[in-house]
Amino acid sequence: MNFIKKDEWGTSAVSYSIQVRVLDSCIRYLASQTQDTLPYRLTNVESNDQIFIGDENFQKECNELMDHCFDEILEII
Repeated sequence: MNFIKKDEWGTSAVSYSIQVRVLDSCIRYLASQTQDTLPYRLTNVESNDQIFIGDENFQKECNELMDHCFDEILEII
């Protein structure tokens, strides 16, 4: 998130488009991590859905980060 806020992006339409794509990717990742079960499994590996399932703090933090990303996208637009 701090990387996106750097001034090195410039002010062109392309740089704004890239910022929105990065934020969109962050939202998609965070949304996937808050699912009750992930769509894939690795044998003998505890995935995030097993570690964090039901953890309200994890869910709350993910939702706050997604809200922040949406706010940043709206600010760019």
